Amino acid sequence: MKKLTFLCIFFLLITSHLLAERTKKKGSDTSTQSNNNNQTYTDVSYSILIEEDYESVMFMYRYSDNKNNAEIIEYGGFKWFKKVFEGNENVDLTVAIQPEGTGVGGNEKTWFTPRYLLNNFRHIYEEWGGNQSIKFATNDGFITINGYISRGQGFEFSARDRFAWYAGTFTPVKTVNDFKKIANQNSIVFCMIMNDKVLTGYNRELKHAKIIKILEQEGYKCDSNNNLR
Repeated sequence: MKKLTFLCIFFLLITSHLLAERTKKKGSDTSTQSNNNNQTYTDVSYSILIEEDYESVMFMYRYSDNKNNAEIIEYGGFKWFKKVFEGNENVDLTVAIQPEGTGVGGNEKTWFTPRYLLNNFRHIYEEWGGNQSIKFATNDGFITINGYISRGQGFEFSARDRFAWYAGTFTPVKTVNDFKKIANQNSIVFCMIMNDKVLTGYNRELKHAKIIKILEQEGYKCDSNNNLR
């Protein structure tokens, strides 16, 4: 009973912070989050990772207090993403982050290799403008993701409940040419990323806070309707 009570209080603290951060498109850390309502967070940097189908993206946020937050956006929505995450905020999902190439097609078991399962994971699901997103919090997961980003390697992110599963393969966007590749593969998604206010922050990989200006100078300019001009 003590363990159950602790978990309930713990999740309420995490959820309240995630909700407070919604307007800033952020998540929250799971175990180190303070319950001080007056605490403020200053963005230090962000990273972008693109999914292999060029229809979804992961944002990693880093704060001045060394905490990490993350978000996955499915532009246009995806059936299995919604089935796994919608309404499951209070469910202990099975989540894995594993090396790219580990999962095999529709073989669910291969996407959840035991050694790569996360110890903790919490999320909030949202829908907006025809898109779906989760803000998620994890301790060991953020360590793993930051490792892949630092090495410039892709990885698989997978999650499941009792009825459905979702998996995506994400690769760090580390150069201007990587952004151009996204534009050439899916110009609408590229422009949705460019029009996200996150892009006004400091990108850790490009070591720059004016990514939009750099890309516009390269001829990649988006209008307010997410059209590449």
